[in-house]
Amino acid sequence: MEGHPSSYETTGKTLRLRPRGASGDDFADIQLRAGSADQQREAQALLADLAQRLQEIESVVSNGRSALASELVFAPLDNPPNELNALRQELLSAGCSTLRN
Repeated sequence: MEGHPSSYETTGKTLRLRPRGASGDDFADIQLRAGSADQQREAQALLADLAQRLQEIESVVSNGRSALASELVFAPLDNPPNELNALRQELLSAGCSTLRN
């Protein structure tokens, strides 16, 4: 996909992203893993209740349910609360700094 502003490819359950302007061997590898159907239904119910959302994110993280936590944090909302936007930015910044190191 040379010549495109950015490119992607999938290899099994890994998504490889190459940022615009990066050399041919510089990729960010993202491991993909979907939650179960039950986890996805549970998440949809939680998304509807903004008052409990941040509390539930903390709870599922402490129980080792990172797939559900990610879904709760990054699921689209029309008007996300400021606390959720701050958490999203913190997680993205932490992930990007890990890639730079």
